[in-house]
Amino acid sequence: MKMCPHCLSDKVRGNTCADCGRNVHNVPKDPRALRPGAVLRNQFVIGKQLGAGGFGITYLAYDRMLKQKIAIKEFMPKKVAAREANGNKIVPVSENHLGAFAKGKEQFIEEARTIAQFRHENIVPILTCFEANDTAYFVMPYVRGRTLAEIALKGGGVPEPDLLKIIDAVLKGLEAVHGKGVWHRDIKPANIYIPDARDEQPFLLDFGAARQAVHSSDPLSILLTHGYAPLEQYSSTGSQGAYTDLYAVAATMYSCLRGEVRDGRLLPPPPAEDRVEADILEDIGRVAKGKIKKSTATAIMRAMEMSVAARPASVREFRALLYDQKTPPPPPPPPMHYELVCLAGQYEGERIPLDENQMIMGRSMADVSLWVEAKTVSKQHCSIMVEDGKVILADGGSLNGTFVNERRLDKGSFAVLRPGDVFNLAGSLVFQLQEVAGARGEAAPWVEPVGHSTISPTSEVVTPVPGVSSHFLERLIKAQGRLNRAKYCVLILASSAGTYFFSHILEQTRVDGIGFMALILFIISFAVAVSSVVRRFHDLGRSGYHYFLMLIPLVNLYWGCVLLFKKGEEGPNRYGPDPINMKFSEV
Repeated sequence: MKMCPHCLSDKVRGNTCADCGRNVHNVPKDPRALRPGAVLRNQFVIGKQLGAGGFGITYLAYDRMLKQKIAIKEFMPKKVAAREANGNKIVPVSENHLGAFAKGKEQFIEEARTIAQFRHENIVPILTCFEANDTAYFVMPYVRGRTLAEIALKGGGVPEPDLLKIIDAVLKGLEAVHGKGVWHRDIKPANIYIPDARDEQPFLLDFGAARQAVHSSDPLSILLTHGYAPLEQYSSTGSQGAYTDLYAVAATMYSCLRGEVRDGRLLPPPPAEDRVEADILEDIGRVAKGKIKKSTATAIMRAMEMSVAARPASVREFRALLYDQKTPPPPPPPPMHYELVCLAGQYEGERIPLDENQMIMGRSMADVSLWVEAKTVSKQHCSIMVEDGKVILADGGSLNGTFVNERRLDKGSFAVLRPGDVFNLAGSLVFQLQEVAGARGEAAPWVEPVGHSTISPTSEVVTPVPGVSSHFLERLIKAQGRLNRAKYCVLILASSAGTYFFSHILEQTRVDGIGFMALILFIISFAVAVSSVVRRFHDLGRSGYHYFLMLIPLVNLYWGCVLLFKKGEEGPNRYGPDPINMKFSEV
């Protein structure tokens, strides 16, 4: 099927597309790029180039499976690699560049994984990532629109009100990534995309992670963008942080407000390396095309200071300068939300949200929340829940084991999981715990499994309350480490009823061993009471039910103490003779 490379329509008549009216052969020829019509993974059909830089090429493409347009970015560092003649594969230009290319490709994939952590309307979403043609690709939604550079070039700059709306969206995206300790490192007008649709927000493109990988074999010109990069990016040992990105944001605003075009491109501010001996940066308030607010000029010039210490240290500080506000106190941390991502097994690729309700996993369909078909998994294999902000995984005495970061949990023990930890049920079902990302508390749409290299080796493995209370109760009713509400209520009521009727049986009994039976009753009541107080074996949390039910086993303790220690005479005393010290010869 012949497709138009310009619009990906299949309505091609001769050399002309019936939909867009363009000549399907009139496509700029670039020896570095894939030819239109090339197919990746037997799924993605390549169309025209959307953009190209020193590090990669972005194509318009068509997803045969989903039947929709997408954008695909290809790792193609132009000074390190080249495309085979009459082929699609990419190879390093020399053996000296093999290491740099391999490391750059690895960082390119890592960039995709980094972006995929976030589902934020101001950060480009990543749909998937894969390797082909000896290089790497990642797939993004295709959104019609223009970059900020194209808008500024066409209009000879951007008016301050319009620019502030765009920058506000950029700052929201940066705040999300900075909160995870991630820096963009390559903010510039060409990496800010403004969709045509009015209901869609501007978003950031092209994180610069892969640029650091080729430092040893590539000049600095492809490691940064002159005019938008601060001085610390000119050194491999320079300390970078939020202030690095804020310099680039301010430089972007500077070039857009000045609106100076030269040789068909928007002129950036003076490079930071040219400002070392004498600061040649003019005040934006004097060179801007139109009149701008004093607060806008102050924020830009402060963020473009050569000294890191003189710049705003966070998006909050920069925004306060930009809008002439006092720096607000830091917001309270958002509530933690978690989900399980199945990496392998029956539910591979699915995401399962976690909450304070206990989730039991196992092979018994009648007794579990998540059914597992594998025969190696026990009927009630393990359970997981969130309590007080912690994710607790409990082994349920499984036959073949529950493993956290490749370490087997002891039967009846707990592990407090951290985001990134991986656990599996007897090797047949593998999950990774992830913190739900995004400004709206939504999960990222796709995350490449990160492997064990990022797993925390220090996950806290703890043992339930020691002694009779934990192990006795777990074995007694197959509690799997924690009891749900129903089982906990049944246990307490059964204990209460048993204690009550047993006391009356003892009143009438005259047999050897009566003291031993009373001691067993006391131990059972004591175990239930301890379990209730520590809240280790139930999921009632801090509800009123918990405090009410906690009183019942405490009453059981009183009955047990009476049976063991209270002395009395026959008749009015319904407990009868002292069961421990009575003489059986008197019977």
